[in-house]
Amino acid sequence: AFYFFLPTMVLFVITLTEMVREKEMRLRQGLTVMGMTQTAYWLSWACTAICWALVVSVVLILSGMACEFDFFLKTPFMILLALFFFFALAMLMFAFFMVTLIATLKAAYTMSYAFILLGLVLQIFLSKAAIVQFLYVASLPRWVTVVRTILSFYPPFNFSKIFGDISIKSSNHWDVNELRW
Repeated sequence: AFYFFLPTMVLFVITLTEMVREKEMRLRQGLTVMGMTQTAYWLSWACTAICWALVVSVVLILSGMACEFDFFLKTPFMILLALFFFFALAMLMFAFFMVTLIATLKAAYTMSYAFILLGLVLQIFLSKAAIVQFLYVASLPRWVTVVRTILSFYPPFNFSKIFGDISIKSSNHWDVNELRW
């Protein structure tokens, strides 16, 4: 999961910085004067984000299959597509949220790279599925539950958990005829 979350994070940075650039240059206000509604503005960015998320997800999956990684070869395409697409969508919606809080392009670059750095650090620690599984053991102290709850609002943490679960399952044999592991 360490390297597979980077394409989505690049998409996060590009979306966040471009939307903040439009905000800083007051392009949205100019479009509003010309008659564009707020709904049309946000829907256009949402459609753009969904299209790019789909493209990035499919290219990532096909690249993994071309490199013959077992994770990509032994897992059904639709499961992989759901994993990468919904992670990309979650990060893009997080970028939309961040746009409402950030006023300058410099702050957007700083925040987006801070999130990439935080994601890299989390991925280093959470790249082992056993560590993530440890966070879900029932007999843990209360503070671990609080940390897990806080981390659940950060999409790369959820991506690590799901990626780990799928990689554990994909290490077993997928039966194409019965459609089960």
